Amino acid sequence: MMKDTKTEKNKLRRYLDDMYIREEASQLLESMRDADHKDILDELSAEVWEESVSQQPVTDLEREKYKKEARQLLKHIEHKKRTWFRRVMTIAASVAAVIAIVTGSISYFRYMSEQQITFAEISTSFGEKKRVELPDGTILVLNSCSQVRYPDSFQGDIRKVELEVEKPDAPIPLRFDSVSVKTERGWHRVFIALGSNMGERLKFLERAVADLRADVCFRDIRVSDYIETAPYGGVEQDDFLNGVLEAETLYSPEGLLARLQEEERLAERKREIHWGPRTLDLDILFYDDLVLAKKELSIPHPDMKNRQFVLEPLSELAPFYVHPVYRKTVKEMLEELEETGRA
Repeated sequence: MMKDTKTEKNKLRRYLDDMYIREEASQLLESMRDADHKDILDELSAEVWEESVSQQPVTDLEREKYKKEARQLLKHIEHKKRTWFRRVMTIAASVAAVIAIVTGSISYFRYMSEQQITFAEISTSFGEKKRVELPDGTILVLNSCSQVRYPDSFQGDIRKVELEVEKPDAPIPLRFDSVSVKTERGWHRVFIALGSNMGERLKFLERAVADLRADVCFRDIRVSDYIETAPYGGVEQDDFLNGVLEAETLYSPEGLLARLQEEERLAERKREIHWGPRTLDLDILFYDDLVLAKKELSIPHPDMKNRQFVLEPLSELAPFYVHPVYRKTVKEMLEELEETGRA
């Protein structure tokens, strides 16, 4: 607080004359930071300028003393600036080193992963024809004088592979340099509902999971705990054993549906009664953020929000997965279902 205006005048005068000691400068700067003192400082400044005409000059000894103190103060400030700069540079260098180490490690692991990928190469001679099945199930027919090279399997961080088959001498009645066909396959995150209420329910579910694990078009499979639930849909039948499987797959939505129906056929499922008993029931719940509505396939599953036996195990695997249509998490949908008493 600026209680003694006379003292403050002297400080201000010395400040304006560049003749002040460290303690006075610090006190004056503190006063200048306070907005409440602005009017007082303006008044003092005006008085100092008016009085400066009649102000007696200081002696040479006093002037040298003030200048010496001013130089010491400037040196002290400069030292602090250099210290702060060195600290900032040290921190920046440390952060840069950590980033470089992390980036280098990621690049190294990716490189090592790429080295583990093996490729198959198939070619045909003149007059020869071959049928080739790729790791994702794609069928290629190589005609005469053709060649194809492709990964034996998708490993590590590889999420998409594009294959191009080129045939310079294709039997097409047009002038051309070359003809090629491209196909692209990538990994997609999917959630699949599992259910059974006939025979040895657990064996049916475990066999289906084992078959999908053995399929090269699936990876990173996780399965929820199984829960026993009452039948859904009003048909009188035995209780179900339900769960959810999460995985990454190379199958297209239609390809995945066909693969799951094949698994149901292996379990001898009969589609005789709608919502009736079944040895194995496999439904696609989510396929990335895809929204698909076809006669034979709807994604996301259209009735999943009303099914606790789906949402409960799904919430175990991915409680914060967002429904692409309702824009609600799985956890939120389950809580709403329980609150309405429809669970």
